[in-house]
Amino acid sequence: MALEGHRQAAILHPAYIMAPYDYLLGKEGVEAIIALCDVLGGTQVYIPSARCIFEKCIAAQILVEYNGYNINALARKFGYSSRQIRRIIKNGP
Repeated sequence: MALEGHRQAAILHPAYIMAPYDYLLGKEGVEAIIALCDVLGGTQVYIPSARCIFEKCIAAQILVEYNGYNINALARKFGYSSRQIRRIIKNGP
């Protein structure tokens, strides 16, 4: 369920996608592979979790969905703790 929240947040807030993964935004199929090779070809690569790549997108979406009473629901939706949700609400993306 949390990954669906990540996907939704990335679609709604693409400007916050972490570099260099933002480069692949909008690419499909072979084009995505070519783009990945152009950006990272020949290097040793660590691929972070989706949560890390989309962290700021998720924070932006949490702020959009926060209504003052739904911290626990947001924590479940995005796979975060209630404490993390409160931190995002306080500090922003």
